[in-house]
Amino acid sequence: RRTTDALFFILLLGSWLILVLIGLSALGFHIWNDGLLNIKKGSPDLLLHGVDYQGNICGISDIVKHNEFVWHPNILGVNPDSNGKLAPPFLSVCVISCPNFGEVITDIYGEYSSWKASYDTQPSNILYNCKSTTISMSSTDTVDSSILIF
Repeated sequence: RRTTDALFFILLLGSWLILVLIGLSALGFHIWNDGLLNIKKGSPDLLLHGVDYQGNICGISDIVKHNEFVWHPNILGVNPDSNGKLAPPFLSVCVISCPNFGEVITDIYGEYSSWKASYDTQPSNILYNCKSTTISMSSTDTVDSSILIF
């Protein structure tokens, strides 16, 4: 008798090592930077906090330090800003608190003017995300957001 799985054991150890390096990088440890292998330092804040359309981490980055929740003003692709400019459907902005239907949220960067919330939201218990309770399609139609997948 002899060992037949030596090659697969080495492959298993190699994959564990790679996963540990990726995990340490995601948690903010700088692993390696010598030109041959460049693993950038990650940010563990990205695991819990959302990012706005300018790449700032809500509640963490200096410009949005006090805006800790992520809100998607145009989730269905039908809610233009006050100037009529239609934002991409999954555009996200950092807000101080989750807006309710009819509240006006102003873009702090000035690329868009402001949006009127077309649905009620409430803060999620995790991930600092504003989740919708209902989404209004028009003045008469309402969709229960529990059937939508975000």
